[in-house]
This record gives sequence, structure tokens and C-alpha cells, in this order.
Amino acid sequence: MTSPPSATSISPPSRPHTRPIWSRRCGPTRRRGCPACPGCPRPPGGEPAGYALLTRCHVGGEPALALGPCAVLPEHQRRGAGGAAIRAALDAARERGENLVVVLGHAEYYPRFGFTTASGHGIRPTFDVEDKYMMALALDPERPIPTGLMRYASAFGI
Repeated sequence: MTSPPSATSISPPSRPHTRPIWSRRCGPTRRRGCPACPGCPRPPGGEPAGYALLTRCHVGGEPALALGPCAVLPEHQRRGAGGAAIRAALDAARERGENLVVVLGHAEYYPRFGFTTASGHGIRPTFDVEDKYMMALALDPERPIPTGLMRYASAFGI
């Protein structure tokens, strides 16, 4: 098993309702052409193997980011491409001065990146979900974390 190439966060082309986070490697000039970026996780054949998307959300009226969707092509799963994309997205968010990322996801997967239950931070979603699946990650421990209701961008329809 080979390790994935160094990665950067990628997302689908920009849409009015999303504000993707881009690392220095992709930069804003590469938004439409990002799948061709040499920093994206890619298999030996050269096509991207996966991605992680961060979108703007709000917690208690304060800006935060929501992680997801994240995906890896089936033939490249369990090789580190997804983890590389997520770490790159979180690193890019830190570099941009973001403070909080939330994720609705697998309770045994996301803690490896530092996520803990959102309720432990005083954050709750606007919909019913088992506590262990809604998680949060403070990117800057020196800054206060907003509390209250977490609201996704309206495009998510939640």
C-alpha cells in the first residue's frame, strides 16, 4: 500500500451558496480548474482520488465552517486519501483564521482529526440527530467557541 501524495482541499466549482476554503497550493485562481491541481489527492493515474468540502455555516449567529461532503473513489478508499483531504481542508481553514468546524458524520472516524461531540461545546443542530454524530473542532484553542444553534447554509435545505 502506498501513501497518498500531499494534498490540499478541493471542492466542486464555486456556487453562490458556498464559500469553499482553498489552501495556498490551489489558490483562488485555481477554483474552476482545481481537479487538475498537482496538490490534490490523486492516484497514480493522475485523476483526483477524493475531496473534502468546507462551507460556511453559523453557530449562535457566529460564522463557522461545516465539513462535508467528503468523498473518495471506491478504488482508493482505505489508503489515506480521505484523511489527507480532510487534514488539508482543516489546515487551510486554520491558515485563513477560521475558529470552528462542525461535522455531521461517523462517530468513530472524525475524532481522529480532533472532533468531539458538539453538545460538549454547547452546540446543537436545528434537527434531531443522535448526539455522537454531531461533532465540533476548535481550530484555535485561544479563541472562544460560539455556542447555540448550528445552522447550515440555506442551500442545504435544513
